[in-house]
Amino acid sequence: RLPSGAGTFRTLLAISRQEGLGGLYKGLGPTLIMGVPNTVLYFTAYDYISMQLNGLSAMGKTYTPLIAGSSARLLASFVTAPLELIRTRQASVVGRTGKAAGMGDEFRLLVRSRSGFRSLFSGIGPTLWRDVPFSAIYWYFVERFRADLSKLDMGACGSRYYEDRGRQVPPSIVALQSFISGASAGSIAAAFTTPFDVVKTRRQTATLSDADLTNKPHNSTVGFRRLNTSTFGHMRRIATEEGLSGLWRGNATRMAKVAPACAIMISSYEFGKIVFTDVI
Repeated sequence: RLPSGAGTFRTLLAISRQEGLGGLYKGLGPTLIMGVPNTVLYFTAYDYISMQLNGLSAMGKTYTPLIAGSSARLLASFVTAPLELIRTRQASVVGRTGKAAGMGDEFRLLVRSRSGFRSLFSGIGPTLWRDVPFSAIYWYFVERFRADLSKLDMGACGSRYYEDRGRQVPPSIVALQSFISGASAGSIAAAFTTPFDVVKTRRQTATLSDADLTNKPHNSTVGFRRLNTSTFGHMRRIATEEGLSGLWRGNATRMAKVAPACAIMISSYEFGKIVFTDVI
């Protein structure tokens, strides 16, 4: 069993000792399968909505990333919700006895449960409460940080150096500024939305427990009997039973994952846009 209240690195060490390196990558399959359509939908929708909003003279640039980011994430999260559920459930097996079910097995278990196909969207409420505000905050700060970085005199490492000389900014410089902006914005957005992530994870890992599949009683403190509680109801319960710190449980780990992920994703996307636009 994993040590209670352990830090990020202590937990990683405990998992690798108990389950080997494979335990560190539980849920990787659905994560990779979900990542491609989710990212394609997300970035394509953001660019499209941003272009449409920028064409409206009444829409200020301040509000464009907020609206475009939240709308794009709403679409992407809803479409890939079943895969996100399976990923969360597989990863939650880490540190417990028993072998994690495969993606196909998880899917069949969900569909054959009492809720049927509706169970594939279990936890969609907390997921949207986490992801939609996250994207709004993330894109707002990304655009703001990129604009600020473009004005700084950073020598050949900044876009201003090339713009002042009437030269095209190299893709590597665009990627670098996007990397810095993405990491910073991702950290801020993650810190703000961690309580929703805590609720989402607990609801999804409690859903379709053995009690749900076998119609036996279930006595988990955050289990089947509480699945009908609203997102904010779960938050109040966690705050009452565990204190406000319970809402930010795992925040350091989440920020350590989200910041580099956001940085790599947006820098790769911006780099690819420039390179492939020139090729095409």
